[in-house]
Amino acid sequence: MRKILKNKKGCSRQYFEIAKLKIPKSKRSFDMPFSWIFAIIAGSIIIFIAIYATTRFINVAQKAENSESALELLNYLNPVVNGVMSSYATKFNFNKETRVYFNCSESSSQSPIFGRQTLAFSQISGFLKKWPKPGEAVPRYNKYIFAENMLQGKDFYIFSKPFYTGFRVDDIITISSSKYCLIAPPNVIEEEFQRLGLGNINVTPTITLCPKNTIKVCFGADFAGCNMSVYGECNSFDCESEFDNGYVLKKSKRLYYTGNLLYGAIFSSPEIYECNTKRIGKKVNELATIYNEKIDIVKLKDCDSIISPFLLQIATISKNLKSSLEIKELYQLSKDMDEENCDSNCRVYSSEKC
Repeated sequence: MRKILKNKKGCSRQYFEIAKLKIPKSKRSFDMPFSWIFAIIAGSIIIFIAIYATTRFINVAQKAENSESALELLNYLNPVVNGVMSSYATKFNFNKETRVYFNCSESSSQSPIFGRQTLAFSQISGFLKKWPKPGEAVPRYNKYIFAENMLQGKDFYIFSKPFYTGFRVDDIITISSSKYCLIAPPNVIEEEFQRLGLGNINVTPTITLCPKNTIKVCFGADFAGCNMSVYGECNSFDCESEFDNGYVLKKSKRLYYTGNLLYGAIFSSPEIYECNTKRIGKKVNELATIYNEKIDIVKLKDCDSIISPFLLQIATISKNLKSSLEIKELYQLSKDMDEENCDSNCRVYSSEKC
């Protein structure tokens, strides 16, 4: 119905008056009962809780499995530190891609003197190949493991050499997952790796012969393409090679070594190397102190030794190492002490030289 109204000014306006219509309900429409709504909401909550609980269970199970893997590898290392073999090499395999995380502390509440190391594992899982959080970090207080901060792969290579400062200190254990190419190393190192047959080490005379995708370690020079370089500083006539002591230039940092610490410097990150070097220094200090006390005991049996000054110097240097730079001072001291100990009829310790 249309009406035309005029206001006082004579202006007109139009409007439509629309009748209110009653729209009948469709026969197909229905009211959803409250019980149905409640059931849908409750079911959704139950499904959410089930998914959450399942996810949590899987994560906990993965974490437990990763922690067990870390413990398994650490237990696998026990035969490595045997005090008998001069060197040891083996291979550890996982059935799927694995990451191993290493950490090192110079001291800990459980071992304030010798510090500790921890290993944590994570294995790739799921359709999307995601990396879950690492399992619980498993600590060890009596091992010196040299490795990168994080290793990834299925095959892990373990290599061990004893470390001496005259007397035997402990084993230098290296773990790696990458392939390495050593360019022109000294004969003693080349023969060692050839004898052990470690699967991830290639030795070549020139860098051009290195296989692709290998970490290139150059001895005595810094060629183009080298990932790290080893420089020897041993000029003594009784050196097996100039690389008996020196430093490894790695990631723009100098990692100083003496003896078999060379292998630790090659296969570990600078942070792990420096930390373990200080830990080893603390053990050297303790052993030097014990051997010095042993001299007083053997004197009671009319057996004297003149290596006490050497032991005191070694203990002083090694007690508070601030960096690997200081450990090279032990090289000449330990060699001189070793000669005196071997020449004596009253040897204080067993040496690899006599």
